[in-house]
Amino acid sequence: MPRISNRIHSAVLYYDGQLDDARYCLAIAQTAAAKGATVANHIEITGFEHDDQGQVVAALARDLRTGEALKIRAKVFINCTGPFADHIRLKANPQLVERIRPSKGVHAILPYDVLGGDDALLIPKTPDGRVVFAIPFQGRLMLGTTDDDYNQLEQEPILDGKEVEFLLETLNPYLDKSSEHTQVRAGFGGLRPLIAADPSQGTKGLVRDHEVEHDRTSNLVSLLGGKWTTYRLMAKDTIDFVGEELLGEERSCVTGEQILVGGEGYREDGWQTLMSQSELEEDICQHLNQHYGSAALAVLAVLEENENYRQRLLPNYPYLLGEAVYAARHEMACTVRDFMARRIRLEILDWDAAQQGAGKVAQAMGEELGWDEAQQLREAESYIELLYRFREEAQVGEA
Repeated sequence: MPRISNRIHSAVLYYDGQLDDARYCLAIAQTAAAKGATVANHIEITGFEHDDQGQVVAALARDLRTGEALKIRAKVFINCTGPFADHIRLKANPQLVERIRPSKGVHAILPYDVLGGDDALLIPKTPDGRVVFAIPFQGRLMLGTTDDDYNQLEQEPILDGKEVEFLLETLNPYLDKSSEHTQVRAGFGGLRPLIAADPSQGTKGLVRDHEVEHDRTSNLVSLLGGKWTTYRLMAKDTIDFVGEELLGEERSCVTGEQILVGGEGYREDGWQTLMSQSELEEDICQHLNQHYGSAALAVLAVLEENENYRQRLLPNYPYLLGEAVYAARHEMACTVRDFMARRIRLEILDWDAAQQGAGKVAQAMGEELGWDEAQQLREAESYIELLYRFREEAQVGEA
């Protein structure tokens, strides 16, 4: 770590894993769809329809893009909504006791050379008794996280100025030169779905494991708590319970053997093959290989349709204009933010760059999705306004 302070005299080395959670989530949805599931995004559950015994027989929903009301019927409904699980549980049965204590965690994104090197830093002592990580991520340094109660579930958790200062004050004693608030390039927040074990203990006393709950009154099954590390076990526990106890199925969940879309035949050096096939630059091919896996060949097919699709979205990034078309056609992207934040991750890396590319993305997606010029402009402007709000809350100006 080139920028580590010379006051640091020793450390412990250990190994951990890293994933792009948004693209991993997308791969799971795509794999489910390939196996026969019906997958829909931008859908909100507004309530449930019950039979005479109070059992749930249909979910009432609304398409957030069109406002269309929907009714979804099923033998069994499984609630896997993380920090929003209580919201769904209480719609199915208002008599249930709340179980989830959402905890907010935020990250600030700094230039890579604030710390330098390919190793992450764990800071074991913070003023509030937790830990903070500084982790290299896609050419930047990700600094986080916090752990605070959060009850405003109707609002997206975002990075604020006080949280930036806390994270920087925690990191700076470990650097040879202090990092400044003005260096923050982007940031984001998220919620942990912690299960309340003892409400008097705050978030430190909450359970970070998972639990499969069956409400016999409504027949709703809820998967509570959990985390990415154990998501396949969470899926197996839930599906096995539903199959054995509610559907009379003897088959067990096979998630442990299921390869996700993009993983079949994946090679870490596959970018070299992409280079030879496409004549795209090395950093672009490395990006395509890492982000799409073996599905990168499908991206190349889209790029062949139009020479403009091979253009970089922004000069200093490997993302291509054609990826926005691919995301709209094959990855269920419906908005500019879907692409920027949840398909290529530019939003969590660089707010300025995301703002600069918003118009191009709106035009490319709009041509694929049938938006007229007025809608393309609205989509870009609404996204840029959101980025301005993120900057304002984090007290970060434009570069």
